[in-house]
Amino acid sequence: MEPGSAPETQASQSEASAISLFSSRPCEVCGKEAYHNNFGALTCDACKMFFRRAILLGKNYSCNSAERMHAKCCSCRLKKCLQVGMNPQRLAKFKVKVDDKTSALGTTMEELLWMDQKRQDNLMKFYSTDNLNMETIVWNPDMVRKMKKDPNHLVTPDEWAYLALYSHTVYFLQLDFVKQLSFEDKVKVFKFNMLPLAYFAGLMRTKNEKSDYMYSPGGQSIYPIAMQDEYKDNHLPLTTLCSEPVSRLLELDVTDEEYCLMNIIFFCNPGLQGLSEAGCDILHTEHRKYFAFLLEHCKKKHPKSFIQRITDLMSFHSKIINNASAMEGLFSLFLANKPNYKFYMLIEDSFHL
Repeated sequence: MEPGSAPETQASQSEASAISLFSSRPCEVCGKEAYHNNFGALTCDACKMFFRRAILLGKNYSCNSAERMHAKCCSCRLKKCLQVGMNPQRLAKFKVKVDDKTSALGTTMEELLWMDQKRQDNLMKFYSTDNLNMETIVWNPDMVRKMKKDPNHLVTPDEWAYLALYSHTVYFLQLDFVKQLSFEDKVKVFKFNMLPLAYFAGLMRTKNEKSDYMYSPGGQSIYPIAMQDEYKDNHLPLTTLCSEPVSRLLELDVTDEEYCLMNIIFFCNPGLQGLSEAGCDILHTEHRKYFAFLLEHCKKKHPKSFIQRITDLMSFHSKIINNASAMEGLFSLFLANKPNYKFYMLIEDSFHL
């Protein structure tokens, strides 16, 4: 036996044992791949987060099905969670015993997922007709007056775009590192980022709904009716922007955790022109931190292919930026032909119109 062969064998055995820890079994709730016990049952991350949100937010789901369970029904899904042994009381006691690096990742993920869920919930309830520009909203988002929406009112595509952009602006303004930026830097960063990131959120919502085409939550087109009419003889560009990226998200099966981390990484662009040196330093630091979190997450969930996984996820950014630029071009061309059409000022600032 050659010197060193025994330790190598032991190392190989240890590596094999470590890899076996990540072997998957079916989630007891939905049947997808699962690696860990969560709150008392073997579940995938999606069902873990669904259960956590449902309990902590006190969701009261109703079900229209008569007898058997429906996979897409939240009420049925929650009942299945409870039936397989997921225990609400374990939410308060649940702690993961891991090293400091992974612990920091876990804390960050919980915070980001919670914030994004709040953003989505608030967006479904929020309504306003105030017409404020980006600078005003960044200076004080509370200047936008919230109204109780008439349940019979069908939100128009223009209104939906305005509300979605506002909700994303408020979401990022809550982050501690964003609060450290100067007002001037904030305005530059938000004007550059809000369109692509709101677009990314819409694509992710569509993916989670298992749809292959992005509509507003009310089932309408995301484009103004006048714009649909303008492009009725050549609707392919509009259609492509709402469908082609979704297929890639479905193919990759991007998780909510990955989305939240990618969202912050894409926001933190230290190379944005016109930023102060202090602003560049802040964004550079946060970009590195959240990229490290995403890398650690991919290593944990995809131990054998994490390099390819992180490459696939990060390459999606260029698609978002390119498509957002194409959307800007379509809106600019529309305004060139319809100069009297008025968008909300926040839309104009985000689309650089």
